[in-house]
Amino acid sequence: MKQITLNLINRKSVPKDKQQQIEYIRKYYGKSILTNKKDHGLQFGLPHPYLVPDCDFFTEFFYWDTFFMVVGLLKFKEGKKLAKGIIQNFTYEIERFGRIPNNNAYYSLSRSQSPYFALTIKEYLRVYSKDIKAPWIQKAVQAAEKEYNDMWTSDDIRNANYRTETGLSRHWDIHGDLHIFAEYESGWDTTSRFLNRCMSINPIDLNSQLYLYEEFFEWYHKETGDTKASQSWKKKKQHRKKLINEYCWNEKDGVFYDYDVENKKQTGFLSSASFYPLYAGIATEEQAERTVRKLLKSLDAEGGLAITQKVDKKASYINQWDYPNGWAPLMFIAYHGMKKYGFEKEAETVKSKWVALCDYWYKKDGCFYEKYNVADIKSDVISKTPRRRGFGWTNGVYLDFVLE
Repeated sequence: MKQITLNLINRKSVPKDKQQQIEYIRKYYGKSILTNKKDHGLQFGLPHPYLVPDCDFFTEFFYWDTFFMVVGLLKFKEGKKLAKGIIQNFTYEIERFGRIPNNNAYYSLSRSQSPYFALTIKEYLRVYSKDIKAPWIQKAVQAAEKEYNDMWTSDDIRNANYRTETGLSRHWDIHGDLHIFAEYESGWDTTSRFLNRCMSINPIDLNSQLYLYEEFFEWYHKETGDTKASQSWKKKKQHRKKLINEYCWNEKDGVFYDYDVENKKQTGFLSSASFYPLYAGIATEEQAERTVRKLLKSLDAEGGLAITQKVDKKASYINQWDYPNGWAPLMFIAYHGMKKYGFEKEAETVKSKWVALCDYWYKKDGCFYEKYNVADIKSDVISKTPRRRGFGWTNGVYLDFVLE
């Protein structure tokens, strides 16, 4: 694997006590860029270079991992070209397969992963806004709309069955009634959160992300002069917000829960996913205040936020997406969600705890990890699934937090 040299756009922004960590991340990004243009064996090719989360273990192009890696990638001078290629890879996958698979392996074609394509385009345009009318951006937006329409909101049982009777979406897999594959698609593989019935659940994070898709399409078409399309997406956004409040908001508990379609009730299970309505801007000011209070009371820990409420030790061991573990993507969502509603102190506290946790293990082992034990920062994760070194989204979120 050839090392590619990346250079920070603003080296002066690196705090003195973080220089070693940032240098480690810079070099790791350089090692994590792969090129695989031709179909070969179990993998299908992609037209442009891409990032892998663990360059010592993976060779696949993963879906939701990539968004958080791109967040960090855009801190580098070379990031613009690489991020453009990554967006074009997503476009290619949708044009070829009608979806963005879990990763670029043929065995992953039966499922996607937590949807971040439109958000990746949005993140790119946040930094490089002048490219909004570029033909390749237009093509990418069209592909993201296809992903939204033909997959995430489809009830066509022949190739996609994501929209449920509530009007909200779920995770699914072409193999049918195998809930574990749907759980793999969620990215939370595995967790107590879905009650071993993932396909029966309307996840609050998935539907908040689809709201962000609708909001992005509304904005994009307004900016590019298509008022009719913009208004259409605005109506879809407003309708999803109404459904999320109807099915997922719990007025008594003051928090958004996942909704159990099969049993026609909220799951009542607390997880960091409930920060997504804040990140998406769905919550009212009052809902946000109550959500922050509720979630911090239940999930706040020494090293940041636990991924879920406390579960029994057996569940903790089996499910890596259970308490006491914490994961970078959810720290990112919680931090930016709280900041959006003015909870600066709470957001900064979560960020500081997470950065201190990453720093502790970097100084101890000379690397960052995929996940951490946030309840006891000096202890290893409690999971039958070992934590991987590297690690793509931890690096990306660390850069976002430290070089803000």
